[in-house]
Amino acid sequence: MTEQGVGLWLRRNGFTQGPSAHSVLVDVEPYDGPLPDVLAFAPPRLAPPT
Repeated sequence: MTEQGVGLWLRRNGFTQGPSAHSVLVDVEPYDGPLPDVLAFAPPRLAPPT
């Protein structure tokens, strides 16, 4: 397969980023409020804390 054929195959099968790949700029502001209680990263209850 030629280099052009490989590129066409990649584009047809969704392996290129194309126009949907873009940069996004956002405004980030400091948060001085209370921290939420996040349990997703807490150790399991059966394991003693380290």
